[in-house]
Amino acid sequence: MRSYRFHRRSRVIGVALLAIGVASPIVANAIGDQPAPKVEMVGTPAVFSSASSASPATGVPVGATKGDFLVSYVETAPASTVTCGLGWIKRLDVVNGMATRLVACTRLQSNGAPPPRASVAPADHVSMVTMAFSGVDLVNPVGATAGSVGLSGPSVKTTAAGSMLVLGQGSPHWRVAFNAPPRATKVASTHDGAASELASAIDPVSEAKTVPSGRWTRGQVAPATGSSAVAASDLVQTGPESITAAVVLNTDLAPPSTTTSIPVTTTTQPVQPPGGAPTEPPAFICGNHSLLDGPSTPPPGSVTVPAGNNGGLTWKPDTTYWFAPGVHTLGTGVYDQIIPEDHDIFVGAPGAIIDGQGKNYSAFTQHASSVMIEHLTIRNFISLQDQGVVNHDSGNGWTIAYNSIVNNKGAGMMSGANQIVRYNCLASNGQYAINAYQAGNGITDIVIDHNEIAGNNTGNWEKVQPGCGCTGGLKLWAVRGAALTNNYVHDNLGVGLWADMNNVGIEMAGNYISDNDGEGIMYEISYNASIHDNTLIRNAWVYGPKNPGFPVGAIYVSESGGDSRVSAKYSTLEITGNVLTDNWSGVILWENADRFCGSPANPTQDCTLGGRATRATCVAGTIDTDPYYSDCRWKTQHVAVHDNAFELDAAKVPNCAVTTGCGFNGVFSQWGTYPSWSPYTKEKVEDAIAFHQNNVFAHNTYSGGWHFMPHDQAMRLTLPQWQAAPYHQDIGSRQQ
Repeated sequence: MRSYRFHRRSRVIGVALLAIGVASPIVANAIGDQPAPKVEMVGTPAVFSSASSASPATGVPVGATKGDFLVSYVETAPASTVTCGLGWIKRLDVVNGMATRLVACTRLQSNGAPPPRASVAPADHVSMVTMAFSGVDLVNPVGATAGSVGLSGPSVKTTAAGSMLVLGQGSPHWRVAFNAPPRATKVASTHDGAASELASAIDPVSEAKTVPSGRWTRGQVAPATGSSAVAASDLVQTGPESITAAVVLNTDLAPPSTTTSIPVTTTTQPVQPPGGAPTEPPAFICGNHSLLDGPSTPPPGSVTVPAGNNGGLTWKPDTTYWFAPGVHTLGTGVYDQIIPEDHDIFVGAPGAIIDGQGKNYSAFTQHASSVMIEHLTIRNFISLQDQGVVNHDSGNGWTIAYNSIVNNKGAGMMSGANQIVRYNCLASNGQYAINAYQAGNGITDIVIDHNEIAGNNTGNWEKVQPGCGCTGGLKLWAVRGAALTNNYVHDNLGVGLWADMNNVGIEMAGNYISDNDGEGIMYEISYNASIHDNTLIRNAWVYGPKNPGFPVGAIYVSESGGDSRVSAKYSTLEITGNVLTDNWSGVILWENADRFCGSPANPTQDCTLGGRATRATCVAGTIDTDPYYSDCRWKTQHVAVHDNAFELDAAKVPNCAVTTGCGFNGVFSQWGTYPSWSPYTKEKVEDAIAFHQNNVFAHNTYSGGWHFMPHDQAMRLTLPQWQAAPYHQDIGSRQQ
């Protein structure tokens, strides 16, 4: 809601993502002199063993937290069927003739998840080991699986340094007491004392290679029950009658940069970053087939979906669907769509396209949880305004990765809680790339990482509905906890990254944000954020000249700041370590004096968070006394803008001049006038934002002709004036 234009809040039908918590890794064994792996084991494995069980279960390894990757090996009789628990994915299921069955189940740890559990039918001797790992690629965690008959371990190819082999050894004769192959270290074993033994080991891989097979050896056998010696009858001749298996965990590495198919304007070399701001885009995704192309053959156990009209297909839970190369359609009705079931995985072969034909509203809809969509091109859907094509109904726990979601109307996708969006090309969609909204405002903990977000708002919605505030690359609504990291956000016909209305605890870091028509980053009517180590170049060249006298910033903070009463990862709003080059203006801190809970100038029904404000109390006769006088107003407060690099060559920015509002940083409001009963009239809010709300610029570096706007829009100061009384801003900052 900018000062020069009030926006009606856009209502949507949408979703969000998963914030990754990384546990403090505890390597459970000595790994010799090789470098520490990028995938590391967390805690001590949890074990289970029973002579007869239909529901084996273990605890979660101590120390595992949300975002860690769990692997459970389950060993039982060959005639029994093992079903992984709800939320788990079966990665391996191998049988050694008449000996035993070994299954590997995997899951991402999340808050409130049930303990590791499987089902065995018919119930039989069963052992189970659960391990936890940090540093795993959450999009493609398992690169390969292998199993073989006999005591020789499988030969496994790893694709990246820092991977981890998680080995399993199952035997129907527990007294064998298996030891891990060379290079690997045994981390757990369990047995039921009669017919079931399971051992596990880990083998960190320091470089991409084919890891040769390794033989498990027989160690000291256990004595018979009640005996101090090993009886001859306890020695079991196993021969080859055992199973070994390996699950490969991929490390979470950024992909190599390649040339994007989206035209890129020649960049201005930014100032040397004061922190970790990227010097080039971290995510060239569009047109990058090395990332976007999926498996050329169906994954084991998957269902093949042929090219052509898939409109008559039905979808079952816990199923992987492989879309064959070619164009897939869903029918000709506006509501023809894919309705996933819980834990479904949709993965495309190279060249697999789901095409809405300009007839279907959405591609993936409804409320299934933990859905994965990978390696698909999704195009030509005609979603309505504020609605989305993928995850239309904001289902929770979705993972959307390595896709091209392009040339659709509406938003490319919506978001629900615990959603992961990584390595996607989100380009040329009619309204947004991502619209993170969920009815009931239940979005928490989302991750939007390493995506290319380019050329969105092709529908030019600000022209269709002037003042709608409903366009750009990405929009967050009432999200609690989000990590927007390492994205390439460019050439969107609006704002690049926009958090609008009651967002809390948002991190924006490592993004390269360039050539957007509007602000690169907007943080509006929201709380407690960290905006750090981003690069912003040539933003707001279109919006800036249209609003003469108001400095449209590369980073715009509007009625937002820190509030310790609002639970979040952060308690302030910090803007630090960013590099801002040749944008229309720099960092603008603004507060609208006429907008507050209960005001007719507030276009929503929302009230502030963290205090006692309600629409019943923020009214004439009540609002002018505490606590309501303070709590009813969204405040730009406790904002720290420090250690950023500001560079401006006015000759490179069209129409840039002090009189047009180009080249400013600022902390200001306007003269309060409305409504007549407002307690915030005249200069009250101007004084508050400039002098009393702990908004501080400090230790920044300036290159070029910068000016500063404190208190109100009439002010035009040089750096020395801005630093002097009564403002005392940018102490410790310098002009190059």
